[in-house]
Amino acid sequence: MKKGKEVPYSLGDNFHFIYANMWAYDKSLIFYGFAEIIFNVILPLCTVILPSVVVGLLERQAGIEKFIQTMVLVFLVYSIVSAVQTFLTSRNRNQYIDIRLNFFSIILFEKCFSMDYGQLEKEKTREELKKSGDSVYGNWQGLEGFMHRNVSLLTNVLGLLTYALVVGWINPVFLLLLLVLSVIQILVFHRAKLYEHKQKNEMSGIRVTQGYLQEQAFDLKAGKDIRLYQLDKLIGRVYAAANNRLKKIKGKIRGVYYVNDIVEILLKFLRDGLCYGYLIYLLMHGLPVSDFVLYLGIVGGLAGWMMKITEDLSEIGRCHYMICDFRKFCDIKDTFSHKSGRELEEEDMALDIVFDHVSYQYEGSSDYVLKDISFHMGKGDKFALVGVNGAGKTTLVKLMCGFYQPTGGRILINGIDIGELNIENYFKQIAVVFQDAAVLSFTIGENISGVPGSKINREELDHAIELSGLKEKIDGLPKGTGTYLNKDMEESGIQLSGGELQKLLLARALYKKAKLLLFDEPTAAMDAIAESELYEQYQDLLRGRTALFISHRLASTRYCDNILFLENGKIAETGSHESLMKLNGRYAEMFQVQSKYYKEEEDETEESMA
Repeated sequence: MKKGKEVPYSLGDNFHFIYANMWAYDKSLIFYGFAEIIFNVILPLCTVILPSVVVGLLERQAGIEKFIQTMVLVFLVYSIVSAVQTFLTSRNRNQYIDIRLNFFSIILFEKCFSMDYGQLEKEKTREELKKSGDSVYGNWQGLEGFMHRNVSLLTNVLGLLTYALVVGWINPVFLLLLLVLSVIQILVFHRAKLYEHKQKNEMSGIRVTQGYLQEQAFDLKAGKDIRLYQLDKLIGRVYAAANNRLKKIKGKIRGVYYVNDIVEILLKFLRDGLCYGYLIYLLMHGLPVSDFVLYLGIVGGLAGWMMKITEDLSEIGRCHYMICDFRKFCDIKDTFSHKSGRELEEEDMALDIVFDHVSYQYEGSSDYVLKDISFHMGKGDKFALVGVNGAGKTTLVKLMCGFYQPTGGRILINGIDIGELNIENYFKQIAVVFQDAAVLSFTIGENISGVPGSKINREELDHAIELSGLKEKIDGLPKGTGTYLNKDMEESGIQLSGGELQKLLLARALYKKAKLLLFDEPTAAMDAIAESELYEQYQDLLRGRTALFISHRLASTRYCDNILFLENGKIAETGSHESLMKLNGRYAEMFQVQSKYYKEEEDETEESMA
């Protein structure tokens, strides 16, 4: 098969990929697979020979003792073969599940976790991920289906060759005719499978839509808005439309297979008519009844092997396309260096960040989100990034995090271009407290440390919890840091308030001992007094470390060395809080407007505490 955009790997490539990995994972998988093939052929052969043996004994009028001895021996052999075949089939089925879940699924997980975030964000990548997942999460499709079908195909080929020798001995022309009919059936079935594959991309896009809508239906956060704004009807209509589109595509696919079924029935009728007619003719001209019974079973079995080969070849083709999807996703190229590249010096306590004429443009967009951004954050500097919604703050943070590569210009980390860094080493040295950060339904200790409970450094965990202000909350929990968050993993799990969640995220950053900390709306869930107290606390916690605060609320800016006011993708104003207030520009205007609301909020808080 020629490589191209649609099918980037040949069938031979995928055979090598699967079986090389099987050999590396567990060599016995290969040997037990061959053993299953042999016994899969021997077992049906026994069922064909057994009736012939019985009829032959009756024809020769064997004595009762001879008859019983022969039958006991035959059934003993059959029982042993059947037991071995059942064991091999069961063992291999479980082993194929094992390698799918514990090897290939892990490859997919690791790719998702490690690939460039900018790649993972793309809609095309999300669709490729959906198709890749289909290849991994099924017993008789994709990767595992390929293993099963290859065993089945080799079984049927070996069975076909064995039976073909007998049929060819009866009449070679008859064998040729049967092969021609089977080839016709294979071609028709392949046409149906090819049509199904061509619809795959459209079906994957629809399933992505369905998956998103299903997530919204089960999501607790979305559930509040769905009820308040009656969004259920909108979601229901879009979901129904997606279902109808998928139904129409599947209807067309079923129509193609219906034609295949009609052709299969006609060919089977023709094949069986020729087989039985010819054997009856031989029987009428002196063929022994025992041989007639044997040949009848062989010819019928031959047709069965051929039909199964047809199905196996088509299913292997389908699995092949799915494996191509899996490998295509796993082979997506990263723009950052993940396992190589330069590493930062370990002894540095803080990072030096330079944006040198950085611009960024999202793929497929004609506009730049950021245009010619330049600034320098020295080691230990505290910067604030402010601006209205849509100014480009989030994009700038993602660039600083190493999620995106600049479209123009460069970003220097301790004098090294971020594109030359080992990005995974860089991730270990930075921490971001996102407003909507992911909190896993694991224990509090595991959420803070990022490692299993048995590997947590308890001393550093306790220190991070105390510094973050979360100690009083955790001390009041019966299981302390062993308390689960949410109820997905443990019924006794708890939910933290917005302020408590921010403290947990701060503890996570402190436990990591990050050299660069980025805070994205860290006080969004707090009142004015709590916000002011937290920022004062930050001054002590972050001493000696580089930090960037991103906020719509400007309380953080007074504690920072420098402020970047972002507007329309450009740095409109930069300087300290005092210098920007004297400038009396856009920053001063925004600060004065917000100060009025801060005063009102402080008064309300004081009244409620009185």
